[in-house]
Amino acid sequence: MKNILLTGSSGFVGSYFTDNYTKKYYINKFSFLNDNFDELSLSNTDTIIHLSALVHQMGGASEEEYKKVNVTQTIDLAKKAKERGVKHFIFMSTVKVYGEEIDIAYTENTTCSPQDDYGKSKLEAELELQKLEDDDFKVSIIRTPIVYGYGVKANIKNLISLVSKVPVLPFASIQNKRSMIYVGNLCYMIDTLIGMTNRLDCFVPRNDGGSCTMTDGLDCHASLAMTGETEEGVRLPRFARNDGKVARNDGDEMTRGNIFLASDDEPLSTTRLIELIANGLGKKVYLVKIPFFESLLKLVKPSFHKRLYESLEVDNSHSMKRLFGEDKSSLPFSVEDGIKFMLNDKDK
Repeated sequence: MKNILLTGSSGFVGSYFTDNYTKKYYINKFSFLNDNFDELSLSNTDTIIHLSALVHQMGGASEEEYKKVNVTQTIDLAKKAKERGVKHFIFMSTVKVYGEEIDIAYTENTTCSPQDDYGKSKLEAELELQKLEDDDFKVSIIRTPIVYGYGVKANIKNLISLVSKVPVLPFASIQNKRSMIYVGNLCYMIDTLIGMTNRLDCFVPRNDGGSCTMTDGLDCHASLAMTGETEEGVRLPRFARNDGKVARNDGDEMTRGNIFLASDDEPLSTTRLIELIANGLGKKVYLVKIPFFESLLKLVKPSFHKRLYESLEVDNSHSMKRLFGEDKSSLPFSVEDGIKFMLNDKDK
């Protein structure tokens, strides 16, 4: 059994992972709030799953607070892990590194342009982690949209409360697309990544037969001036990168970076999400369309309008292919399953 160090274990993602994977891994926990970092021993630790973070705060948090928790603590932990011989560091990031709502789906290669301090701090942490990566210390970055499941808070919790209390809602026929991921599917992806530790060189898709693009602007230029060699002795072409390093082009389309997008198999419109929540609660909710309501909401509460009417979709088909071997493999839980488990206190 592998030894795992888990941060953020008290959150609902960490709790799910602990509850469901203790028979597969030895899971040790660390809290930056309650434990002494200087006394943290990483002896015999194989993989770190770093979930601890200062997430987006509706009431606001300072830039310094985001940087301290999301960047400084992350890099301090990663540096110690590398020094102590830990092989794999899994970092939970966010699609907020791309920016805000948009009409096209984000992919691994979308240019990052975070708009708030939360997204900026997560992107900075990603970039600093990638600088630490080498053949003996692998970094995997998972960018998630909204994660839901039993114990979820913030927007999803508020929507559940609204649906449970109000029988008529003005949200009919909304055609937006919002990606989310059920906590069980996210932990399944984490589990898969742990099992891939020994063959993680990097996974960034090539755009065509002659070049590949590193996420966040690290370009790979096709150059056969250098060659690589697999463990079996088969020589493979390599690609020179503009940062002086080398990315190998093999059947798994590997190069440095290891950025993965997490998402359920289908995005939901706000209307469909409300319908699923109502069904799960056993509530009869009537959705109606009120003239000018959307325009009024956009004027009075633009942040609410953005979350309810605009799209934030990710296309993680390539991440799925790299993880599971075929394009857009299905994750264990459907959206319907996830909503049902979230509402009935039965996360699986």
